[in-house]
Amino acid sequence: MMKGSPMMPMINVLNMPSGAPFLPNLTHGLKDRFGETLTQALILLPTRRAVRAMRECFINDKAAQLPRMRPLADINPEEPPFEPGDLASLVPPAIPSAQRRFEMARLIGAYYKHINDAPMDASAWIRLADPLLSILDDAAMREVHQTTLGRLDDIATFAAAHFQNAAKLYEIVQTLWPARLQELGMIDPMQRRVELLKALNTHWIENPPDYPIIIAGSTGTLPATARLIRTVAHMPKGLVVLPGLDMNIRDDAVWNEIDDRHPQCSLKHLIETIGLERKDVTPFPLTQPRHAKAKARRAIISESLVPVNATDDWPGRIKTLRSRSPEHDPFIAGLEGLSFIETKTDTEEARVIALIMRESLETPDQSCAFITPDPALARSVKAALKYWNINVDYSQGEPLEETLIGRFLLGLLNLACDPKNNVLLATLFNHPLFAMGQPIGEQQNQWQNLERRQIRKSNKSNNITQIYDKEPCLKALYAALAPFTLPPFDGGTQSACDWSRVLCQIAEDLAQTDKRSGQARLWVQDMGESAADLIRSLITYGDILGEMDIHSYKHLFSTLCQGRVVRARFGTHPRLKILGPIEARMLHADKLILGGLNEGIWPAAPAVQPFLSPGMKGTLGLTPPERRYGLSAHDFQELANHPDVILTRAKRVGDSPRVASRWLWRLQTLMTGALGETHTALDPTQPYLAWADAVNHVKAHEVRPDTPPSPAPPKDARWPAPTGRRISVTGLRTLIRDPYAHYARKILKLEKLDDLGTPRGPREWGNAIHKALEAFCETHPTLPENAKSILIETFKTQLQTEGVPDHHIHANLPRLDNIALKVIRWLTDHYQKGWEQAIVEDEGTCLLNLPGGDFTLTAKPDRIDRRGGEICLSDYKTGSPPSTREVQAGFDPQLGLTAHIILQGGFKSLQGELGEVGEVSDLIYLQLKGFHKDAPQTSLVKKEWDAARYALSAKDITVRLLNNFDDPDMPYHSQPRAKFTNIYGDYDHLARRDEWAKDNGEGTS
Repeated sequence: MMKGSPMMPMINVLNMPSGAPFLPNLTHGLKDRFGETLTQALILLPTRRAVRAMRECFINDKAAQLPRMRPLADINPEEPPFEPGDLASLVPPAIPSAQRRFEMARLIGAYYKHINDAPMDASAWIRLADPLLSILDDAAMREVHQTTLGRLDDIATFAAAHFQNAAKLYEIVQTLWPARLQELGMIDPMQRRVELLKALNTHWIENPPDYPIIIAGSTGTLPATARLIRTVAHMPKGLVVLPGLDMNIRDDAVWNEIDDRHPQCSLKHLIETIGLERKDVTPFPLTQPRHAKAKARRAIISESLVPVNATDDWPGRIKTLRSRSPEHDPFIAGLEGLSFIETKTDTEEARVIALIMRESLETPDQSCAFITPDPALARSVKAALKYWNINVDYSQGEPLEETLIGRFLLGLLNLACDPKNNVLLATLFNHPLFAMGQPIGEQQNQWQNLERRQIRKSNKSNNITQIYDKEPCLKALYAALAPFTLPPFDGGTQSACDWSRVLCQIAEDLAQTDKRSGQARLWVQDMGESAADLIRSLITYGDILGEMDIHSYKHLFSTLCQGRVVRARFGTHPRLKILGPIEARMLHADKLILGGLNEGIWPAAPAVQPFLSPGMKGTLGLTPPERRYGLSAHDFQELANHPDVILTRAKRVGDSPRVASRWLWRLQTLMTGALGETHTALDPTQPYLAWADAVNHVKAHEVRPDTPPSPAPPKDARWPAPTGRRISVTGLRTLIRDPYAHYARKILKLEKLDDLGTPRGPREWGNAIHKALEAFCETHPTLPENAKSILIETFKTQLQTEGVPDHHIHANLPRLDNIALKVIRWLTDHYQKGWEQAIVEDEGTCLLNLPGGDFTLTAKPDRIDRRGGEICLSDYKTGSPPSTREVQAGFDPQLGLTAHIILQGGFKSLQGELGEVGEVSDLIYLQLKGFHKDAPQTSLVKKEWDAARYALSAKDITVRLLNNFDDPDMPYHSQPRAKFTNIYGDYDHLARRDEWAKDNGEGTS
C-alpha cells in the first residue's frame, strides 16, 4: 500500500493501465496482495457480467475457495455486504419495472385525456412514459431533489413551445408520481439503488469491516458510488482499482480543461472525490504479460483524445512525446498491433470483420471479439459468419418481437385484428410453432396446397371470405381464434390482463402438436422465458392501463416486445464474441475488432428528449448529453489500447455517406502530423479487403454476359393438347408482342399465381368494368330511365366480386360516375343512329389452311351491333387504346381478326336466311376512362383502311406468324420489341428480363 502525508490516513487506490487484461491481472494481483485472506474478502465490480467473468478467472486459476463478489449496479440488501434484514426497514422495496411503466403510462394517459381529445391508446402512453421515467432515473442518479423543479419556471418562457408544454407535464407527473409511490409503499429502482449505496456508505463509515473490501473497474459515475469508493479507499483493508486512469497527460493545464466529452472526465471527478491527485495513484502490479509497446500505445491514444484547445500545439506535443522515448519512435512503436480498415459499404465492412474473426480460429486457442454499438452491423457480421457455419451470439441480444415466439404471438394478434388477411394467414400457417395439434409441417402443407389451388390462382378473386368456411384448416384456425371474437371479447373492451390470458391460451392451443403440448414448445429457452415474463407482467399489472379493444392491445403488446431484449445465456461460441461496448468492459480477448467507427454510431448521437431540452436538463442538474460522449470515449480508449486491435468503418451505410468517428479522425490526423501524409503505420498486416473480395470473386474470363432466353421446342410440342392448333385473337396479340409468355403459358403450362395481399390493380379493375358493362347491356337491350344509376351499381357489384376493397371503390365513385355518364351518352347516341346490339354465341371460330396443318382462330368480342346489313364491332378499353398505326402494323390484330372471323361466317347467329353475313362497316375502341376528357369512341376505319382491309391485313399477318412458329428453329423471345411490349409481363421474371435487358438493349427487331 502507498502512504500519504503524516496527517492523512492511508489511501489505497491503484490504477489498472489501459490495454492490460483487467480481470486476469486483478485476480492474480489480489491473490498476491491478500494471500489466504482473499477468501474472506468482498469484491465489488461494476456489472453482473464482470462478476461472472471474474469468477471464471478464479476457477481457471484453480482457486480452492472463491471470495464474495457482488455487482455495484445491483446491490441486494439481503446479501453481503449487508446482513440479511439490516436495511429491510430502512429502504422501501423498488416498484417492479412493468408496474412502474404502466403506472406512469396511466398518469400520462389521464393528463392527455384532460388537455385534448386526440385519440391515444396505451401503447402511446407507454412510449411517452419511457423517456419520462429515464429522466426520473437520471434525477435519482444525480440526486436531484423534486424541489429543483421550481427552476423550470425561470427558463420555460425562453424555451420552445413544445418544451414548455413538456415541462408542465413533467412538473405535474413529478407531483403525482411521488404520491402514488408513497401510496404503494415503494420507491423507484434507481432511487433505491442510490439509497442502498448511501446506506452502505454510512454503514461502513460507522462499522468498518474487518475483512478486505475491493472495488474494481468502476469510474464512479454516480455520486453515491463515488462516495462509497472514497470510503473504501480510506479503509485500512480497503482497495480501489481504477480502470485506465490516464497518466500520460502530464500538463496540469490540459488536465484541468477536461470536460464531459473527454474519456477521463468521470475518473477525474472520482479521484477529486477521493481526495487524491493523479501522482498519488499507484500502478497496479501487472502479473499478466502485456505487449512490449504498451506504454507507447497508451501515450498515442491519450494524445489523440486530448481536449480541443490542446490540439493547437500538436506539433510541439509530438516533439515532446518523441523526446520522452529516445530508444524508439513512439508513433511507430505504439502502432504495432493497431490497424485500420476503411470499406466502401457497411456490407463490405461486415464481410471483412467476419473474415478476420474466421482467420483468428486458424490460431489454436486464440480468441477474438468484435465490439460495436451498432446492432445492424453486429447482425450483419453474425450473418456473414454463417458462410463458414459459425454461429456467434450477439451480447446485446435481439428484440423479443424479432424472435420466433415474438413473431408467433404478434402474428396471432395481427390475425385477430384482421382475420381474413391472406398475408397474415400465410405468415401464421408457415410459422414453425404453428401446428394445431397435428404433426409439425402438416398445416403448412395444407395451406400451401390451398394457396396454389384457390387463393393465388391467377384471375381468381383473392378474397378469403369466399372459401374459409369450406376449408378444414381454415375452419380449425378460426375455431381456435374464436375466444378473441366471442363474448365478452366480441369487439368490446377488456383489460390487458384479460386479453393476455386469452392470448396465452390460444397460443398454447395452436402450438400444440400430436406429441408435445403448446406449453412445452412455447415457454422454453431464453426467448420463451422472456415472452412468458412479459405475459406474466401483463396479467399481473395489466389492469392498471384500463380497458382497451383488441387493436389497442395489439399495439401495446408490440410496443412492449420492442423494448424487451432477449440475450442468449448458453450456446455462445467459445472463442468468438460479438459485444457491445458496455458488455465488453473489463472482458478480454486475444484480438479485438472495433467496428462501426462512424460519427452518430460510435459515439452515438444524443437521444432526442421529448420532455426537456438540454438547457432545461442543465438547469435542473441532470446529466448533460455530453456525458455520454465521455463515457463512450473511455470505452474506446480502453479498447484501443489492447495489444491487437483492428479499427473499421464504412464510407457509406445503406444509401447515405458517413463521416468517420471523431476519435478515429483525431488519431489519423495525429499520425499524419507525426509520420507524414504517406505513412502506412495503420495499414493491416494482412490484405483482409482483398481476401474478402476474393471470397465471392469470379475471374474475368469466367464472366459471360447473360443472354435473352430463346427456347425453340420441336414442332409437335408447339401446339400441345388439349387446345392443339387453336389460338384466340387475344392470344395472338401475346404471341406477337411476347412470344416467351405464350411459350411459358401454353407450352410449359405455367400459370401466374397472384401475390398474397397484393391490392387489386388495373387488370382486375379493367376486368370488372368489362364484365359489368357486358352484364348491363345484356340485361338492358334498351336504356331504362335510371340507366346511369343501374350501371354504377353494376360496376360496384362486379368490382366487389373481383376483390377490389370497398374503400377503394368508394374513393373511385367519381370515376365510376364519369364512366357511366360517358357510356350512357354513347349508348344513347349509338341507338339513335339505328344500331342494335346483336346477341351472338360466346365464341366465334374460323379455320386457317396452313402448310403445317389447319389452324383454328377464336374470338370473344366485347360487343357486336347490327344496323340492317351493317355490322359494328366494339372493343372496351379501360386503358389507352392502341394507335391506328399499331393496328395497321399488326401489333394489335384483335378487331381485324374478329372482323375476319365474322366475314367468314364464324358467328352463326349473324348469318341471314341465305347465309349472308353482311358488311363490317366500323371497328371501334370504346374508352372506359373515368377522367378522360375526349370522346369515348375511337374508330379505326379511315378512308384508305376500311374494315375489310383491316380484316385481310390481320389475316395475312396471322398466317405469316403461325407459319413462322410452325418452324422448329423459330425461338420464343421475351418481349423482343422495345416499343411494342406486353404491358403486364407476367413471365418477365421467369425470363430473367431485368438481368439482361439493361446490358443487351431492350430487345431485337
